[in-house]
Amino acid sequence: MDRLTRSLADFARFVEQLDRRGCSLVSLTQAFNTSTSMGRLTLNVLLSFAQFERDAAAERIRDKIAASKRKGLWMGGNLPLEYDPPKDPLKVCVP
Repeated sequence: MDRLTRSLADFARFVEQLDRRGCSLVSLTQAFNTSTSMGRLTLNVLLSFAQFERDAAAERIRDKIAASKRKGLWMGGNLPLEYDPPKDPLKVCVP
């Protein structure tokens, strides 16, 4: 379910469009059907966890990049002025 949409709001709009057309979302691998109230509840719980996982992963990545920058590690991209590019960027030098 985490691949279906990026946010709960997007998915809510998607389900509303299905309802207007008289359709419902049925999963073959997970037990929910959007035509029932219990199916909608199950789907919203699954989507909430999927969004939480995406947000947590993004936060971990931001924290890791910030920690690497605080250590003075080069994170790629353009070098600051007066710095020479590493001779071998794949070789890690630890002082």
